[in-house]
Amino acid sequence: GDAVLDGIDFGIEIGSTQHNGELARTLNGISQQKKVYLAAAPQCPFPDTHLDTDIKTGLFDYVWVQ
Repeated sequence: GDAVLDGIDFGIEIGSTQHNGELARTLNGISQQKKVYLAAAPQCPFPDTHLDTDIKTGLFDYVWVQ
């Protein structure tokens, strides 16, 4: 329809983390044409087992700790 996606929130709590960084880099590359905001919602324990490596890429616009 007419919906427009302008951002993605990584709220990953289970499953593989294998391609998260690749997805963030690809979305960031698209952002050069039209801004796509990237957010991460890691769990409170530090470091978050599913998002720590991805957050360290520096590609995220927002990090909202759950």
